[in-house]
Amino acid sequence: MKYLNAFSNKLFENKAGYAYTNTRVRVMKSKLLEKEDYDRIMKMSVNELTRFLGETDYKREIDELSTRYSGMELIENAMNKNLENSFKRIYGFAIQASHKQIELYFTKYDAFNVLTLLRGKLSNENPENIVNNFICVGKLKKEYLEKGARECKSFDEAVEYLKDTEYYRTIKEKQKDFGKMEDAVYIQMYLKMLENSETDLRKIILAEVEMKNKLNLLRAKRANYAQYENIIIPYGKKLKALLKETEKMEDKAKFTIEIKKELINKGLKLVHRFKKNIGPVAGYFIAKENEVRNLRLISRLKSAKFEESLINEQVVI
Repeated sequence: MKYLNAFSNKLFENKAGYAYTNTRVRVMKSKLLEKEDYDRIMKMSVNELTRFLGETDYKREIDELSTRYSGMELIENAMNKNLENSFKRIYGFAIQASHKQIELYFTKYDAFNVLTLLRGKLSNENPENIVNNFICVGKLKKEYLEKGARECKSFDEAVEYLKDTEYYRTIKEKQKDFGKMEDAVYIQMYLKMLENSETDLRKIILAEVEMKNKLNLLRAKRANYAQYENIIIPYGKKLKALLKETEKMEDKAKFTIEIKKELINKGLKLVHRFKKNIGPVAGYFIAKENEVRNLRLISRLKSAKFEESLINEQVVI
């Protein structure tokens, strides 16, 4: 009876904990920008957009960084910092039972940060710019990544600096070809996520994998690269089905937007479902990432003087 009571108490705690977590996540979701906000943003200059964002959930980051940056650079850096802060906030209040799945989702940011460091060193990027692009929510700590960005003098040094990470062997094997290295790192990352994810998180990851596979196929076709098996993540739809779906897609930009919309819609459906699992949290992550992507894209295209109609085509709402 003692063990039965302990099990019942644990089950109750999990249900109550997920209810609390998901309620707070839905409150955060309610603060995401709506279509009406994007309609207003499209009419703004970059400076007006900065002021607008300073009156939203991005206020803290805009205020904090405005003494060092301005314009598009301020928006870019504030978006990265806000995304990091939002994800850490959710991890902080989320029920303990969900932490392993949230940490698994954050695996993608370890891979992203590793590639950001290497890409920055390969292109001789200013160390501070590399640091500003890190989103430190995974296992790789901010101090470790920033030290690599500031102290490594070359791409090869950065490769060796990452020798204690799980991606080192993959990086080392593909060191001579950054494109192949990037593909291999993401394949390793997605395999790890899929092998350890629960049902709803797995659905999100599989949808993202399918999107990545389709985009990789389009990229390969444009480059006349026929070794498709090397760039396909071996989960989800088979290569033959993916090739058939992409064979008539001539407008890569339009197709990219459409498949990203599919992913966002799947995520938003999970946010709206009040389930006692990781689903609503994972759905919020997808929606928040999309918003940050939109705002970065809008600020870049406005800075480059693109027409409003062209910017609208690239934004996923």
